[in-house]
Amino acid sequence: MSRIAGAAVLGYIGAASVVGRLGLNALAQRFGLFAMYQISFSILLLSFGLWLTAHNYTSLVLFGLLMGVGYGGIAAMAPAVTCAIFGVVGLGELLGILFTGFGLACIIGPPLAGFLVDYTHDYKWPVFVATVAAILALYFAIPLKRSKNEFAEERAAA
Repeated sequence: MSRIAGAAVLGYIGAASVVGRLGLNALAQRFGLFAMYQISFSILLLSFGLWLTAHNYTSLVLFGLLMGVGYGGIAAMAPAVTCAIFGVVGLGELLGILFTGFGLACIIGPPLAGFLVDYTHDYKWPVFVATVAAILALYFAIPLKRSKNEFAEERAAA
């Protein structure tokens, strides 16, 4: 794939992220915050599966669109999910910790991907690592609704 095509796919990720941030976040009012948060992780995971099998520009564009929507939904709903679970007391500190974690992932991920490509001479390994990370994230996002109820019960008892 040419550099111009790669840059275009990055543009699709960014544009689709806006759709995910606005669209999935708006759907959260109708279908539930935690359900849409979990769907966002599922969309992201689906995009990585598509990325592994992408062999032409069209499939890479579809990957970029799906990844952007999933990522955008996660980024938009993460503060609301944090607030729903932990409440508003100390929310600034919690969001600082959350987004510091996102920042660390952004600092560590690209060099790790580059190392894996250099070491294995194959672009599939970074995708496998990202897929495993998405599976783990979805695994931890699935029980959030139950956790929210447990936190609400604890707060009501206090």
